[in-house]
Amino acid sequence: MALLRKHPDLKATVVDIENVCVAGREIAEENSLVDRITYLPGDLKEGPFPGGFDMMMLCDVGVFGEALYRRLHASLNSGGRLGIVFHFSPAETIGPAARLTWTFLDSLEDPNFSIPTLAQMRTPAVCSASARTGF
Repeated sequence: MALLRKHPDLKATVVDIENVCVAGREIAEENSLVDRITYLPGDLKEGPFPGGFDMMMLCDVGVFGEALYRRLHASLNSGGRLGIVFHFSPAETIGPAARLTWTFLDSLEDPNFSIPTLAQMRTPAVCSASARTGF
């Protein structure tokens, strides 16, 4: 919404779980942005994405991997860009401060769970491993 306020010609589409869409619509209405922001319920791990975007942003989404990137790329217009906004780990064995609870809870289900560092995300091995593990 900050980008919409800063750029009056910009329009946005948010794809997220239904609860987030409901809350987002209420906030958009409170901020007089209803005509410039659309909310679509969806799941990053499954189902189709809408298409025709000049830019897409993943914000605080812990799902990375080649399969997801391919699906997102297919939704972009030619020359479109993908941005990732995420709290990466400061070091290999340390969870990011903003996500310690999530890291702990995820590690209860998978003892090998970890949130990557930015350096790890830049390596092909991590991208392909994250596609297999679903994180």
